[in-house]
Amino acid sequence: MDRQRYLTFLLRIRRVGPEADDWRIILENASTGERCGFVGPEQLCDWLQAQAEESEREVAQFSIAEP
Repeated sequence: MDRQRYLTFLLRIRRVGPEADDWRIILENASTGERCGFVGPEQLCDWLQAQAEESEREVAQFSIAEP
């Protein structure tokens, strides 16, 4: 069985105030519908990095366990 090697998201970004850091960001997983909210691009990038690392670990574990 081939494990999925990509993640798909729908990204919504909107500015909610006059300041440069007044953002509301919603990221929705296209496969599961799960939504995560962020208050700035840095928080979003950190979360995405963690998801990519977790996905890579899962693929590596599956590859090792495969006969």
